[in-house]
Amino acid sequence: MINIIFDDGGRKTAGFKGEASDCVARAIAIAADRPYREVYDALAHGNGMQRATRRTGKQPRSARNGVITQRQWFKDYMTSLGFVWHPTMQIGSGCKIHLRADELPPGRLVVW
Repeated sequence: MINIIFDDGGRKTAGFKGEASDCVARAIAIAADRPYREVYDALAHGNGMQRATRRTGKQPRSARNGVITQRQWFKDYMTSLGFVWHPTMQIGSGCKIHLRADELPPGRLVVW
């Protein structure tokens, strides 16, 4: 059985109020054991610096409304924090990994 702990990742302590779609920032703050403000600022910087595309447009310098996790800057940021990408599926293989403790790698995980 996986232990689930509900936590805002330090969002309230950092002075943020109200609802937000900042689940990426909260998840990283918890898993990396970093201050929420530090993670939020890094994600906001990445969002603000990313190139606009037809699909996404120019993103605001904020992590409040989410982060596009497929962007290279985001992958580089996660690597800089020591995270390693573990693909759970391959084309044509079907779903082989589930959110079960015996199928997941050890340690703290950010799952999306």
